[in-house]
Parts: sequence; C-alpha cells; structure tokens
Amino acid sequence: MRSTFKILFYVKRNAIKKDGTVPIFCRITINGTIAHFSCRLFVNPMQWDVKNGQVIGNDSTSRRINTELNKIR
Repeated sequence: MRSTFKILFYVKRNAIKKDGTVPIFCRITINGTIAHFSCRLFVNPMQWDVKNGQVIGNDSTSRRINTELNKIR
C-alpha cells in the first residue's frame, strides 16, 4: 500500500475582516484523510499566491508570514 502526504495553504476569501484581510488555513491530507486548521495568520487577499501557497511581496509582514508558513510546513 502506498502512503500519501500533502499539505496545502489557502485563504478563506469569504471571511473578510474589517481591515480587508482574510485568514490563512492549512489542509493536510494523509492517505485520503483530510484535516483542516487555521494558521492564525491574516493576509491581504491580493497578496496571496495560490499556486505557491504563500504571500507575494518582500516587505517585513510578507516575510514574517512566509516564515511562519514554512515552520508549519
């Protein structure tokens, strides 16, 4: 039997806060079993790179969020 492991970061675009940011969620799949959780991080939806699952930009906030996502990964 072949085992699989996948991790995906995504933003929940329908949960916009008053400041215009959206939460980042993580989905982990192991052998077809899915678990979701919030990363407790928020980002401007225009700065989110769907393909790479990280924040676009080189400012301090973007680097901090990407570092936190790498720690989770």
